[in-house]
Amino acid sequence: MRRPSHATVVAYVALFFAMTGTAAAATGGTFVLGRSNAETSTATVSNSRGTPLSLKASSGHAPLSVNSSVRVPRLNADLLDGLHSSAFLRAEGKATDADKLDGLDSTAFLPATGKAADADKLDGQDSFAFQQRVTGTCGWPSAVSAVGNDGSVTCTTFKSDAKIVTGIIGTNGGYAVCPSGYQAVGGGFDLPYVENPDARDYVRESRPASYNNPDMWPDAWYVLLEPAAANNYQLNNGSMVYAVCTS
Repeated sequence: MRRPSHATVVAYVALFFAMTGTAAAATGGTFVLGRSNAETSTATVSNSRGTPLSLKASSGHAPLSVNSSVRVPRLNADLLDGLHSSAFLRAEGKATDADKLDGLDSTAFLPATGKAADADKLDGQDSFAFQQRVTGTCGWPSAVSAVGNDGSVTCTTFKSDAKIVTGIIGTNGGYAVCPSGYQAVGGGFDLPYVENPDARDYVRESRPASYNNPDMWPDAWYVLLEPAAANNYQLNNGSMVYAVCTS
């Protein structure tokens, strides 16, 4: 009997595995198409003249299947999820202006430099519930005795014996006390000019001393200052309070 050649033996072995469906190849063995092939080291396919591997599948089927989500280094795909790279914004790119934001046109928003239209209410309150800027004045010999919500003032005319007395502001506050038999009908303060605005004193209160207690100090005017941190919270010298007194 004639001895079969080595190629014939290999072909018979491959045909046997192909017919049985068993893993057809081990490391260093023959790679059998259409069957599972097992390797214990990386298999390399190379072509010195062109593309070493071309995979073609029928319509609707993926040409390649993998069992891991690990990133493949240097893999350059033509599409991502079926979209070309031109469909995505690059990291350093600038998005095209959108026509709407949350379904609203740009006219629905206030520009950065815009001014909002006057609101009908503030925190549920109409404007008359707030004190407006005081615009009224009183001429001598009279003084402001009341201030309205709209900024208007009520003036009280001094008697002919009206006096102005002064007091020194110390330890943040000070009083100007009227002479015996006189009452304070007005008052104010005089602060020294300090060139550095961060070191100036600021007025927190300027009022009758009897503001919270009508029976206490009806003959004095009270001023409370708030020294600035830049001045180490020390009052500037020369701060004065004055009271307008009438009998």
